[in-house]
Amino acid sequence: MALAHAHHDDLDGLYSVLANLKVGELWIGKDEETVAFLGLLLEARARGIPIVWKMEGRDFDWDAVTGQVLWPPMCRRCPTTIRW
Repeated sequence: MALAHAHHDDLDGLYSVLANLKVGELWIGKDEETVAFLGLLLEARARGIPIVWKMEGRDFDWDAVTGQVLWPPMCRRCPTTIRW
């Protein structure tokens, strides 16, 4: 599951996705310190879902879909995966 940005128009429906579908990873871009965003991370963590930062220049190959992340800019200090 990919979260383009942590605004409510993208974020709010993802709770239902977590509750109703099998999610292998949660892909996030820019880390936002909002209650809603942190709540989503905690929900993913409670379900054992790896949280993966996707930043500019990172390629992905998912099933038959390949692509490259264009934003947010690369963050040298950010880990690529959160493992709680």
